[in-house]
Amino acid sequence: KPVISDRHYSRHYYGRGCSGMGHQKSEGVAPLVISAEITPIRGGTGSVTLSPPWSREQVKWLGRGYFILRLATDDTSRWLLGAGFRWNDVYPHERTFRRSATEKCALMKSLKMNPWPSHLVGDLDPGVWRAGLAATVEGRAADFDTGHLTLWRVPGISRELLPHGPFVVLDGHHSRRAQMNLGLKRMLGWVEPITAPQLHVRSIERAGLLAKWLDELLVQGELRQLAHAPDPVGWTMDHSVAFEIVQASSRRWCEIAKPLSGETAVDALTRLAKRQVFLKASSSFDEILGWIERFEVDTGLRLPPPNKDYIRLRALARQLFPQKATYFYPKVPFGVLVEDLS
Repeated sequence: KPVISDRHYSRHYYGRGCSGMGHQKSEGVAPLVISAEITPIRGGTGSVTLSPPWSREQVKWLGRGYFILRLATDDTSRWLLGAGFRWNDVYPHERTFRRSATEKCALMKSLKMNPWPSHLVGDLDPGVWRAGLAATVEGRAADFDTGHLTLWRVPGISRELLPHGPFVVLDGHHSRRAQMNLGLKRMLGWVEPITAPQLHVRSIERAGLLAKWLDELLVQGELRQLAHAPDPVGWTMDHSVAFEIVQASSRRWCEIAKPLSGETAVDALTRLAKRQVFLKASSSFDEILGWIERFEVDTGLRLPPPNKDYIRLRALARQLFPQKATYFYPKVPFGVLVEDLS
């Protein structure tokens, strides 16, 4: 049962007198009062050092509006917009674990609060985006400021600056699923341009012993050993199924012998693993060598480097990566944006 009814949620976010959409699937139909793809939320901020579960007494409620976050970096500031996003405009790029989403859903329900905004990206021009948000808060006192992190609440955003979907989830897939489980039609999230120069991605690290399993795949014909390394120009996540096996005394290149249609190297290896082993992979040979020298693993996998644009295109095409396949950084600070669900 949702924390709040669909009818209450519709009045709260869409305007009084508007009926809810229930739990029906999206068919391109939306309440007529929606004039933009994102909406202000009733939000607040808590201590960025706190970890869940939170109590409502630990949150400073700032009221209804949009939230602009500036994160200071060495070169240039990073700007994000916090708001409510239509759930059918938000696309995941990874699968989720059911238990993790269920646990977050239960906690949101008990707290009547969502402390987990999803980190989203859109097809936005970084320069125009940064200039527009900076102009919006020019001369306005910040609601929260640590020097490196500054937060403003603004009652409205100019129509020209409102980003349009679709949006892709970089981080926060389980909180997105939890919000859907609660029947909420708006997703709490931070959005920024996918091409923001400060935003990076790499394959996630997974620990385990792989040598015996990889040898078995070679015997079974699932892998094919290569005579030499692939051409670096074509060795990309979206075009190559080749990868390097790095061990303390040897290096060798292999490729997936029988990939399924559209599979990447990480897709195929995850399918073949069938939960038997955990992968530990990186696109950096030096990083893998460090794992081996520290005896963290006996074998590391060097996979093609991930690409932000390719990840976004796969998400829009509903071709999901395995759970926890990517790692985007730097992370948005936890605790800066909280939504009131009471």
